[in-house]
Parts: sequence; structure tokens; C-alpha cells
Amino acid sequence: MRSCSIRGVIRHHLAWLLLRINKHQKLIQSKMMSSQTQRHSITTALGRLDLAAQPRLDVRPPH
Repeated sequence: MRSCSIRGVIRHHLAWLLLRINKHQKLIQSKMMSSQTQRHSITTALGRLDLAAQPRLDVRPPH
């Protein structure tokens, strides 16, 4: 049976935490890109219809 030192346990938990943070950051970036793409698409569609984008129709990314 393998004995685990406290350093090994800490390293394992730190690596797990860093992977979770990285995954969470990628998810946030993906959602932000999606919001920006949607906003651009709406603005483009309004422009093609020759409508002025009004501030109340401006889609803002979630916080």
C-alpha cells in the first residue's frame, strides 16, 4: 500500500484546484464570446433592416 505524504496530498489538491479554475475561466470566456456574438448578430440584423439600434434593445452580457 502506498503511503501519502502531506506534500503529495497538497500537490494533488492544488493541481485539482488549478484545473477547476482553468475550466471555470474557459466557461466564462465562452459565455462572454457567445454574448458578444449575439450582440453583434442583433446589431447586424437591425442594420440590414435599416433600423437604428435603441439602447433598450442593446443586449448586454451577463455579469
